Amino acid sequence: MRDALIAHGLTPQPTFDLSRPLDLGNGKMADVKFRVTTLKPNSIPGSDVFYCQHITPELVWRPEWQTHTNGCIGMTRLSINVNDPKAASELYLRAMDVVKLENTEANACIIHLSNFQITLVHETEKPLGMFKLVFGTDSLEKVSDALTQGG
Repeated sequence: MRDALIAHGLTPQPTFDLSRPLDLGNGKMADVKFRVTTLKPNSIPGSDVFYCQHITPELVWRPEWQTHTNGCIGMTRLSINVNDPKAASELYLRAMDVVKLENTEANACIIHLSNFQITLVHETEKPLGMFKLVFGTDSLEKVSDALTQGG
């Protein structure tokens, strides 16, 4: 990962390994392991981008942990306020596997990833940084029920 980031003109920090114990719920414990590469702080406007390789994905991506009563199926969109959306989008292009870049207007760009989109805007009335995260659901009725029941 580091070599690819350097080739794209970015400044990654040294890669490091992390692990943590996980209670599997059946009286057994396991170590969840990750390999993480971060970029130098403030390399990407509005976000501290990092890359996390799941060494033990079978312990983390378990079907029983991927459902919620509100029907959430994942994050779909993120909005970030930056000083210069066009300049920031160039850095995001180098840092991510971008499918498409859309210049919507002078003060906004939309970065399309495979299952996610990032909207970079410049809005003077908002502080710089992330300001909106949108989650997808398979049912608005499930969302309504979960909110009504406090779930």
